[in-house]
Amino acid sequence: MTNETIFILLVVYFFYQFRWVPLKKINSRNVVDFFTLLGRTILIALLPFAIAASIRYITRDRPHLGGDIILWSSNWQMIWRAILNMKIFDLFESDYLFFILLFSVFWLYALLGYRKSGLFLQRALWMVPLFLLAHFITGKINESRQMIPLGFILIPMGMSFILSKEFDKRESNLDR
Repeated sequence: MTNETIFILLVVYFFYQFRWVPLKKINSRNVVDFFTLLGRTILIALLPFAIAASIRYITRDRPHLGGDIILWSSNWQMIWRAILNMKIFDLFESDYLFFILLFSVFWLYALLGYRKSGLFLQRALWMVPLFLLAHFITGKINESRQMIPLGFILIPMGMSFILSKEFDKRESNLDR
């Protein structure tokens, strides 16, 4: 929890606190609330950013994994190569697909269980595309350990679908 992965908690905080307002009902109070939330999120982010920057400064002689900073194209190339050359009985040849295989059907189950999940998990799921995008750009996507924080979102949401368990409705209706 001392690397950049902790920043996902800031995004989850922002999404959880964010309140939807229809475009027709936006007024000055909603705008003030939005910028207050944005400012609060930035203030909360200062300490994690300071810690991450300190760690990066201390370890400046040991570069980020992979050496390159932008890995977008190489990640996609390796994923396509893994798909085209996938051997069902030798999945270690397809290590660029491990980020998908790590949670298997829970990617789908989380989406199917979205409505049954509480507000916190629903809003936390909004962060997943941003998390994946950041890892596609700056991380080696074949290092599936970097996807472990998503398990705290995908697995409970998937289980709510599998078990037909609905979370507390008082929490999931805060926007109404």
